[in-house]
Amino acid sequence: MWQYNPFTNKLDKVNKHNKILTVGEGGDYTKLSDALSSITDASKTNRYCIVVIGKIIDDVQINAKSYVDVVGFSADITVQTDSNVHGVVFDSIVESEWRGITIRRAGNVTSGVRACYIKGTTDKTCRLVNCKFINEISAAVNSCYGIWIKDSASPTIINCEFQGSNNGGNSCYGIEITNSASPTITGCKVQGGSGGDSCYGIWIGDFASPTITGCKVQGGSGGSYCYGILIGNSASPTITGCEIQGGSGGSSCHGIRIEGSASPTITGCKVQGGSGGDSCHGILIGNSASPTITGCKAQGGSGGSYCYGILIGNSASPTITGCKAQGGSGGSY
Repeated sequence: MWQYNPFTNKLDKVNKHNKILTVGEGGDYTKLSDALSSITDASKTNRYCIVVIGKIIDDVQINAKSYVDVVGFSADITVQTDSNVHGVVFDSIVESEWRGITIRRAGNVTSGVRACYIKGTTDKTCRLVNCKFINEISAAVNSCYGIWIKDSASPTIINCEFQGSNNGGNSCYGIEITNSASPTITGCKVQGGSGGDSCYGIWIGDFASPTITGCKVQGGSGGSYCYGILIGNSASPTITGCEIQGGSGGSSCHGIRIEGSASPTITGCKVQGGSGGDSCHGILIGNSASPTITGCKAQGGSGGSYCYGILIGNSASPTITGCKAQGGSGGSY
């Protein structure tokens, strides 16, 4: 975009974008998917910005593009379709920033879909800032996450919100991070789904190594095994300054569960087990796990029995320094 400068009698470039498109009432397009599909020549030297205004209904999956920024002003986009597709997909995306955008994935699907799906070689120059990704699928379908980050993707995510489906399906995580993905996630709010089992706030598995800082993470409600964060085999996340709580209404809703050969580094976090069920530990360290936990507060859950602040399993080898651990309340042991 260019602007006349009366002092130099020349045109000055006032931002990095060569072309600007608008989506919304009175804009160039009524749907974000159409605006993105129309772009066929975006490049490092030919950048686009799409400005989205107000509430938008889209009826197909939205596919992000490299060198295209998407900026919202009260932008609230519902992807409403019964097809088994995701809300928005970032596949090997570089140099793209989405800011101030809400994506809601709605519809009556028959298999798991995600409000946002990031995969391939998407790198740190793909940035999500002040966005919301909410799974609002109407059926009780399993694996309907707020966001799934996989492969070797390493996006930068700042001050965003993620919500798994609340319609009774199992394994409706706020965030899933797998397959060697290494995103940087800062200042986010993450909520697992409700009504089903194993609705974690965040699942980290399969050699993933995210950096998670200053986030609030909550397991789901109404089912068992709704951990705040599950750290799976061989995962090595760095988690700093977060507030993490297990879910409510079921048993074994730990604040953090660390499995197998996982080796996370957890620093300065406040971790609490869930409420309303038995065995809601603050932190469960499973067999053979080797976490490094420093300066944390861990508390067992409330309303059930066997709610330990920290439970260390057989053969585990944690390094725990400067932490405070307290058992739960309202039950035995």
